[in-house]
Parts: sequence; structure tokens; C-alpha cells
Amino acid sequence: MTGNLTPEETRALSLAFAAGEAQTPRAAQVESRQFDRPNRLPAAELAQLREGLRKALPEIARELSPAMRGAPAMELAELAEVHAETVTQGLVEPFAVLRFEVDRQPGWLVWECKAALATLDVALGAAEPTDGSARTFTNIERGMFPRMLAPMLARLAEHFDLATTNLSSVQTFDSIGHWRQGGDKSEPQRLCVTLGIEGPLGASTLRVFLPGVMPTARPALRAEKVAPLPAHLTEVEIELHARLGDADVPLAQLLALEVGDVIPLGLLAGGELEVLVEDQPSLRATLGRKDQHLALRITSTKRPKREA
Repeated sequence: MTGNLTPEETRALSLAFAAGEAQTPRAAQVESRQFDRPNRLPAAELAQLREGLRKALPEIARELSPAMRGAPAMELAELAEVHAETVTQGLVEPFAVLRFEVDRQPGWLVWECKAALATLDVALGAAEPTDGSARTFTNIERGMFPRMLAPMLARLAEHFDLATTNLSSVQTFDSIGHWRQGGDKSEPQRLCVTLGIEGPLGASTLRVFLPGVMPTARPALRAEKVAPLPAHLTEVEIELHARLGDADVPLAQLLALEVGDVIPLGLLAGGELEVLVEDQPSLRATLGRKDQHLALRITSTKRPKREA
């Protein structure tokens, strides 16, 4: 969008920006994000989910009572949105993973293998759990693993209004699956629930990667009173540019650039961008995403002072 402004029009726009600064900032429609974290849930909603889940943990832990011969102590270590490909980070075969689906979207429950084996020992009637190294499940253990965890997983998913299906034991990378296997609805976003559990061998960590956790509907933004523009300016189109950064590159390096080379910019990750209005620095913003497109979240409308 482009347009040429007269001095009078420029002054009118400046007054409008200044008037907007005195108003209460509107709720942000674009969330700040790290690009390995496909964030959808606002911070306030995540905090509400954490609090609700902490209250529900005793009920969720009781679902493991038959396997552990008593409800284990359970605490919420973390609840955050993550990219589905982080599921395999830190895993070494053979691992203990329960693969499941929510509305045909794959999800995963990842438990420390030694802790899973010890709990299986107890669930299968052993007097004492084996304190050995990680190993491949036996046929009986492979079938028992989903049955042992299904009630706990179902109660956890139910807390987020989700239903889990098609549970299966997974111990190799070849069979763990990929988030793209969800078909046309495939999305990389997962809500990762990290739980600390006291089991037969002591403390262990269990992570659940839930698909399909969506933000609740947000109320419409309240219209705010701002200084009205002159009628003849309401349809004027303005060109905006976001300056991501710049770099000084010696000519010799420039000529030697190849596909795949990386040029670091002056902007730090998560730092503020400069937004130009008709080539004039006018706004500050951070980079984010909205509806699968890159977007800007305005953080300041204060125009920088001109150098004398």
C-alpha cells in the first residue's frame, strides 16, 4: 500500500499516533514466540491451565493405583506448548513411549524406560521391581504398557476436553511416528505436560505431548476512542516496512556466499524491530505469527527524536 502525503496530512497522522499513546493499550492479537514453539495459547490461559491441572493431579494419580499398588505422589513440573518434533529429543533406544491419537492427530507419552519397566514388574505381580538397565519390552510387557497407562492418560486428556484412542507401545524411532501423519489437520503444536512421579524405583519424569489443545474464544476487543482523522484522510493508504536488521559484509565474503550460508543480523532473537511509516521510523514491534503468517506485535508508538 502506498500513498504520497502532504505536510498537512503528515501532521494529522502524527497527532493521531500521539493521541493513541494516551489510551490504554489494546490486548495483543499477535503473540511473541520462539519459532521452535508454535504458540497459540496466551500466557494467562497457560497459567490457568497449570493451576487447574495441579488441582486435578491427585485424581489423575489415582488412575495408576492398580499398577503401583497405591496412588503415587505426582507433581506438575512444567506445562508448555512445544513443537511435536521435540518428542524425540534425548531419547535413546530402547525407550518407553506410548503412542496415541486425539481426533486422528498423533500424541505421545514418554516415560523413563527404567521407571516404566519397574512399574510393569509391579503391575505384573513381581514382589520387587527389577532395578536394571533399559531394555526392550517382552511381548507381555508390550501389551501391558498401554493398558497400565490408559486410565491415567484418559483422565489427563479429559481435563483438556480431549479423548485418546489407538494406544500402542513404541520403543524405536522407526515406529514412533510423525506429527504429519495426522492428515489434512496435521499441525506441529503440542501441549507438553511434564509430570514428576514417585514410583517403585523412586522419582522419574513422564512427559505427555497432547495434540488439539486450542485457545478458548476470546471476547471481541473493545472499541477505543481515538482522535478522529480528517474525513479526506480515512482512505489514504500508507506503506509500512519492518526492518529486521542489517549486517556489514566484506565484498570478498559477499562474492563467496553460497546457498545455505547464514548471515547474522544485528537484531537479537526476541528483540524489537523498527517499523517505518512512509520510510520514517515511527513504531517499535516484535516478530510473531498470526493465522500461519508472520506478523508484528506493536510495542511502542513513540517516534524517535530526530537528530539535530
